[in-house]
Amino acid sequence: HYLIASSRFHRYLEDQPNAKGRDAAEAYYWLGLIESRVGGSYWISEADFYLETAIRLAPSDPIAERAFALYEEEAILGWTGSSGNNMPAEVRSRIEELRALVYPN
Repeated sequence: HYLIASSRFHRYLEDQPNAKGRDAAEAYYWLGLIESRVGGSYWISEADFYLETAIRLAPSDPIAERAFALYEEEAILGWTGSSGNNMPAEVRSRIEELRALVYPN
């Protein structure tokens, strides 16, 4: 079911090449969620790209909060082998940048 849904979201975005705002953000959120569930490897996952895109398209929409929560969870869990202590600075920086977009205050 995930693959069928992914295919439909990809088709929606292909049919709407200039899509912006909540509808596009939601499609990217779902693509990120699906990729996080069915992706073969964390290191080659596109989930972070999809989730970041969802956040940037509609940062003040509740869908951005959901996308950020999943993005942050995926990043932290991806570095659990080092207890999160050795997370690269660029990863921490990206998380904080996205957090500021979603939670500006």
